[in-house]
Amino acid sequence: MIEKRRNPRFSCARSRACLLEFPDLNISGRLFNMSRSGIAFRLPRQLRENALYKIDIRPSGWEKRIPCQARIVWVTTDMDAQTCICGARIVEMDSGDKVELLDSFYDQWKQTMLAQTA
Repeated sequence: MIEKRRNPRFSCARSRACLLEFPDLNISGRLFNMSRSGIAFRLPRQLRENALYKIDIRPSGWEKRIPCQARIVWVTTDMDAQTCICGARIVEMDSGDKVELLDSFYDQWKQTMLAQTA
């Protein structure tokens, strides 16, 4: 399948968990991929489509949190895992933090690809 996205997605490897905290809702979830324009994540409850949320991204092993605002684009329910899966467009995030986070995901992807070809 050909990827038609403007910005490619990079997975957040399980070995480097990225937690998401929604301070206004008092819930947390897990980031599983990210692109320059959006994020996808799992939560224990459903969010409203088209709603804007404040989110703190907390990559494991990092001292700092990365605050951002994101608008929910799509929501689906994973009945087996009893979780909600959401895709959101990043509305506001420090560009330096975004580059640093995407670079870490890209490095993980590159290491995985090199290991598979070795």
